[in-house]
Amino acid sequence: MSLDVSVPLVAVGHFWVLRQLLAKVPRELTVVVTLDDRHEWAFVEPGWRPLSIAVTETAMLLWSARNVHEFGPTGLSASIGLDEDVEWALPLASSELLVICETSVRKLREGRVVERIDLQDTFESVRHVEDAIVITDAAGIEYTVDLAADTRANNYPSA
Repeated sequence: MSLDVSVPLVAVGHFWVLRQLLAKVPRELTVVVTLDDRHEWAFVEPGWRPLSIAVTETAMLLWSARNVHEFGPTGLSASIGLDEDVEWALPLASSELLVICETSVRKLREGRVVERIDLQDTFESVRHVEDAIVITDAAGIEYTVDLAADTRANNYPSA
């Protein structure tokens, strides 16, 4: 038996449908993204984590356990595979992505890691504080990423 879940979404000035085919979960998850009922993309994703979504005025991100897909007003602009589980992803104002993984935080530009912060333990939580993202690992160590500045200044955890 196949389970099909569809999520309609209005984002980035378009109508989207995110369809998830869950027949092979937890091994894999098939995702079909439809833009304005005219364009369609399909991905086979690792199925051990649910599909997650982030939306801003200019981008929509979808991520699964190991992949981040970025969509702009004209459709798919990037697909990025990672070597550890993705917890959160968000587009930055500078056409970059901030990806919070199980044991690291990565800033990506054009699909490539340009900066990285390694957590001392596994990811526990994240919160938004003014112009910063504060990530806490399982040891209770906080890592602050200033969204208004270059993340190279943020490589040091605070106790």
